[in-house]
Amino acid sequence: MSPAGAFGRVGCSLLTFREWDRLEDALDRVRAHGFDRVDLAIVPGHCDHVDPLALGDGRLEAIAGAFAERGLSVSSVNLHPGGMASSDFALADRRIRATVELARHLGARVLTLPPGPVVAPDQWEEAARVVAARIRAYLEVAERAGITLSLEAPHAHSLAEDVAQAARLFERVADPRITCTLDTSHVQRGNRTPLVEALARLGVPIAHVHLRDTLRGEVTVTPGKGDCDYLPLMEALLRDGYAGDFNFELEYEPSSHAIVERELGFAREHVRRVMQGEPLQLESRVRRQAWFRAVDGAAWIARHPRAFVVAHPRLKAVLRPPVRFARHVRTNWVPYRQVQYRAGWQAGWRVGRMPSDVPPRPMAALPGADLAEIRVAILGCGYTGRFEHGPGFLRLPGVKIAGVCDVRPERAELLASRLGCPSFTDAARLLREVRPALVVNCTREWTHHDTTLMCFDAGADVFCEKILAESLATGEHMVRAAREKGRVLGVNYNWRFLPGVQRIRELRDSGELGKLRMIRALSHAGVHHHVIDLVRHLGGRIRTVSATIHDEPGTRGLEEWDAYAHELLYFPSTWCAATLETEDGVGASLVSSGLLDPKGLLLTLDAVFDDGTVNLSGILDKDALGTLTASTRKKIDLRLRRGDAPGGFALSFQRSIEAFYSAYRRGGEIPVTGADALELMRIEHALVRSSETGQRIVL
Repeated sequence: MSPAGAFGRVGCSLLTFREWDRLEDALDRVRAHGFDRVDLAIVPGHCDHVDPLALGDGRLEAIAGAFAERGLSVSSVNLHPGGMASSDFALADRRIRATVELARHLGARVLTLPPGPVVAPDQWEEAARVVAARIRAYLEVAERAGITLSLEAPHAHSLAEDVAQAARLFERVADPRITCTLDTSHVQRGNRTPLVEALARLGVPIAHVHLRDTLRGEVTVTPGKGDCDYLPLMEALLRDGYAGDFNFELEYEPSSHAIVERELGFAREHVRRVMQGEPLQLESRVRRQAWFRAVDGAAWIARHPRAFVVAHPRLKAVLRPPVRFARHVRTNWVPYRQVQYRAGWQAGWRVGRMPSDVPPRPMAALPGADLAEIRVAILGCGYTGRFEHGPGFLRLPGVKIAGVCDVRPERAELLASRLGCPSFTDAARLLREVRPALVVNCTREWTHHDTTLMCFDAGADVFCEKILAESLATGEHMVRAAREKGRVLGVNYNWRFLPGVQRIRELRDSGELGKLRMIRALSHAGVHHHVIDLVRHLGGRIRTVSATIHDEPGTRGLEEWDAYAHELLYFPSTWCAATLETEDGVGASLVSSGLLDPKGLLLTLDAVFDDGTVNLSGILDKDALGTLTASTRKKIDLRLRRGDAPGGFALSFQRSIEAFYSAYRRGGEIPVTGADALELMRIEHALVRSSETGQRIVL
């Protein structure tokens, strides 16, 4: 068969429409683009149109009916069950077996599985052996269902990152019944040889093809806009009797529906012209010209100079000395314009920059503390667990990271590979097998209660992310359970440890500017709960609150919180204006809004003392240092000290973790207890009640 005659075998993966929540809506869009073949993608937490573990109560028939009603056939089921080489394989096993039954019911010909996550070179052989054995174990059940098993290899950031590694993995599999799902972007990525040459190097039958493109190593490029030459590959496959389909699998970072639709339309037209021998679209022809590639490459280098240099080690070595010299000159001698917020945006000129890059270092030993090794586990491997608590606890003396857990196995495996520990998808199993002394709870707020009590029952203390819980009742239960069971419950309010906040606290404690009288803050809604804590941290316990809130949930930054916002404000939407009074006589006025641009303003805070005012401004989503300025009767030193950097929020997490850990190991008073965090929740609750009743609330 010629490529022209095979265009009817071009279909679309539902990964392309992963931003459409309902399976039926995604299928409608596939049909609207003229496809009658579908690659059903099941990637938990990423593409959730179908859950193979929830197919009861007629759901299986409903899914099959949704395909049949639209005249769509299933080319392949593309499943990411979890780590194929993970020690915690029970959940992945259930997903694979359930998906085989689903594929049989839908009449799919191929079940595609991933090769597993990337590992260190010295661990590759063992991981490959485990993956090979596991995939072979499903051959019998797949054959009974009439399904062909296939590995999607090569695939970036996996056990088979390139064609050579994929060929090695297939050699370990050593069974001709296990085939290959070929993703054109991952084959072409980083390779200068044409796509078609990969067929002979892989040495296994091709069961299915995903069509994507690649450019400069990026694999989310629309076909026709990158390096892939599809026609020779298709001709070779069809000449060898290829019986599978060609499915577009377009993935973009969160993008509008209109962009996805436009890019899929472009890709379909490009491949149609390629297969039918018609002239390519003008844009594709232009992109293939040498002059365009040169201009486009130069423009990309201008936009991403660091990425270009990192990709060329020899160039990096040559540029390192002059770059270091240029940084020294820039840091110490070059004037720069500084924009600050002080009751309005103001600009001025300075010379030299404060240091903002301090390399991470292990925490110093803790004199007087018992540093017998303790086992620490991390629940929740999203952004905070992965980038803040994982590295933060790894650097502490006397800590062994004993395990991590997340309901999304790929997240757990990624963090586990970085921390050198096992991964889990079931918290109960982690607690049972690892037996940690301390658990860092980075799960979502509305799961804090159940997971924390589970840890207490397993004999573990808990360091919990803020806020403590989603309701006063569950927060009170957590604090009561910690007290009754004799367990430690700490909460991470890391903004207390911003360098600017710490300096204001030092000024308050020293009395250098007299008594603190007033705090005024303007903040983004996303840090509203931090600002309440800062008022309590700097001004003392809060005794009365008054607030007016204009709430439009559509503007709230965390939609999942809408269900709980009737009790705790947490994320104001349009705006919240509040007045608070502390037991120390400090008055505070807070204004927060979800409409502020976090790149331009997260927080500006004025601390008014008897002898002057200190302003912390310029706290942005990429700058946790900001700028301290003062209008005072006394000369005070507001310069950053050594160690008050880097400028990201990782520093505040590091200091918060260290402060908690130091107190925890010495048996002292931890910075923010569960009782403290519960009091902050009561303040938020009072703000909501005050706005509803129009009254001032006494705590």
